[in-house]
Amino acid sequence: MSQRIKPVASIDANLLERAELTVGGPIRSEANVYRTLATYPQLLLAWLSWGSHVLRSNGLDAQLRELVILRTTLVCGGQYPLTQHVRIAHECGVTDEEIAKFSGDPTSALQGNKSHRTVMLSVDQLLHRGHIDDRRWNELTESLGVEAVFDLVSTVAFYRLASWMLNTCQTALDPEQTIPDLPSVKVSRVFEGTAPDSQRVPPIPVERWSNQLQDETASWPRFTGRPDLRNARVYGTLANHETLFTAIGPAMGHLLVGNALDDFLREIVIVRSCLHDRGAYPFRQHVRIAAESGVDQPTIMELASKNPSFRSADEQVVVKAVDELHRESSVTDNTWDELVRRLSTDAIMDMVFTAGFYGLISFVLNVSGTQLEPGTVELAPRPFDK
Repeated sequence: MSQRIKPVASIDANLLERAELTVGGPIRSEANVYRTLATYPQLLLAWLSWGSHVLRSNGLDAQLRELVILRTTLVCGGQYPLTQHVRIAHECGVTDEEIAKFSGDPTSALQGNKSHRTVMLSVDQLLHRGHIDDRRWNELTESLGVEAVFDLVSTVAFYRLASWMLNTCQTALDPEQTIPDLPSVKVSRVFEGTAPDSQRVPPIPVERWSNQLQDETASWPRFTGRPDLRNARVYGTLANHETLFTAIGPAMGHLLVGNALDDFLREIVIVRSCLHDRGAYPFRQHVRIAAESGVDQPTIMELASKNPSFRSADEQVVVKAVDELHRESSVTDNTWDELVRRLSTDAIMDMVFTAGFYGLISFVLNVSGTQLEPGTVELAPRPFDK
């Protein structure tokens, strides 16, 4: 299998310096993941800001963080990040027996650590339902606290994205990596309840944010000249975990002002992704933004159909790719070839990044029970299955 995006031979010294400043320490610059992302420097830096929070500032302890990453990459078929994190899990003291136990079927680990089992089941529920039910939410917040649960959600979303990106780019394993011999993944179906219909995590009004968060967000592209936008409940929810909120700021900025997709296609990707992940809040917000970007009502209605048909071939292939990412964690060769004919490789990578980032937003707002602001657009029942 040939690599669809060839990694750079070595990362430019200036870019490497900026990357290490972003993460606050050295990175494995020879790794294919970073050499692949370095083909698109702006994306690499946005990626590292979020990713470094997951690895270096995570409220989950190191062993539990690694189990979450392994479960996510197994379910998503992400061989590259899986092989990397088997090594890192070993370094954190996780045994092969523990990896195998939670890789196959978490429900079979009845004698294991109860809180770990609840976390693993929550990973499956996030990936397949986009939320965490009341019972597991209560167990998780009691044992971990809200910030750590946000970090759990962020870890799942980031490593689903990592699987999608590296699968789509067909990034080769590094020379020292080998695919571990693990049980076949059995996705847990012990899901109780539905998404919360009431608020679990109250949004924090902007006037109660720390001075540091207020000062930093004021310069973000989304809020430049419009600091009042920070009053939206999405940002008040994220403000419950200021470190995570700050870490994803560069990703938000990249998607808004650095995205190689034009505004029209960007919004199509977001709306379709929110439908897959049952993200009622971002769906409603981006139906409005899509209209402002020139997406007409018939196109919005097509986005909610199982087999949408669009006038534009660009729209058609982008939606097909988003569907394949959510269902197969990659895109097929035919879809890749069509994407390359119509979009730059930067735009293809931004398509994957945009879809994955809005998984984070949907998941966080879903588990928080964040309520919609007054309006008329509601999330329609999803007519397509994952």
